[in-house]
Amino acid sequence: MNKNRIFLYSHLDHLEAVNAKDGKTAWKTSDKKLMATIGEHHRAQTASLGYATTAYLKCNDDALFFAGPTRTKLVAVSAKTGKLLWSYKDGNMQLILREDGLYAMGRLSQSKKFHPMTGQVLADLKCFRGNCTGATGTVDSIFARGYRHTGTMRFDVSYGKPRRLPGMRPACQDGVIVANGQLYWGPWMCDCNHSLVGVISLTSAGDFEFDREAIESERLESIAELSTRGSSLTAADWPTYRANNQRTASTPVHVPTKLRLAWQTPPRETIEPTAPVTAAGVTLVAGPTAPSARLIGQRQIPLDSSYRRCHHLPAHYRRWPRARRFR
Repeated sequence: MNKNRIFLYSHLDHLEAVNAKDGKTAWKTSDKKLMATIGEHHRAQTASLGYATTAYLKCNDDALFFAGPTRTKLVAVSAKTGKLLWSYKDGNMQLILREDGLYAMGRLSQSKKFHPMTGQVLADLKCFRGNCTGATGTVDSIFARGYRHTGTMRFDVSYGKPRRLPGMRPACQDGVIVANGQLYWGPWMCDCNHSLVGVISLTSAGDFEFDREAIESERLESIAELSTRGSSLTAADWPTYRANNQRTASTPVHVPTKLRLAWQTPPRETIEPTAPVTAAGVTLVAGPTAPSARLIGQRQIPLDSSYRRCHHLPAHYRRWPRARRFR
């Protein structure tokens, strides 16, 4: 809807405008040429083209625009009369309606800037949107997914050029969300690059001096040297994720072929424990729920004195870990 009317479309049957104030029909058309130009639905529903759930009708006070993954053509219709204004051969466009023109972010053809009432191409934006993500906009930018899995594309309206934000990509259905004077990338998991587990937000840099010279005496803060240090590491230790910074996920620790049970302890409740972690002379385990994690996490089980240091984490079985002495 725009500020005066609500628009209804019954696929290939009719297009109707209803006055928002009194609910009366302002105009209704079943014009065959218009229906044929709008055309059948495209199946869409693929990551490369977009999804069938994407809204394909947008409007301002002057015109209605049909475009999106399910459309075979971009079609403009007069909001005042219901007459066909113009059409463009590619309908898989994500539209941003601005006062200076209609921005159509293309997936299969280059993005364009159209005159909204005549369809005249005012500018070839010389960029493509990436795959399925919807386009969103601010006063100075248009955001879409980067082409060929390149994070986020920001089209700078002032300079007429695309810019890349490589660190993250917008969610398929939402796009970059603009709110509270900030930009938000919400969580979305799929098989594409740059998928997110959490939420990322960017705000204006304001008057930040990006070209400011870095002077150590002004910009670096010294802190007191730490007096407490952990025990020294050996090649047998496993101090970080997957063993080391090279992520080899292997250990030089020799595991004997003959083992015997050193000790065993029952849990306080029936749980599925995590794999045990050995550190600083104790073995730590946790449960799958918060109460179990607190209960078991507080139970630090001392190792037998003859138990050799080993940070290679064994798998658990029979619902509780067993410790074995290495000979």
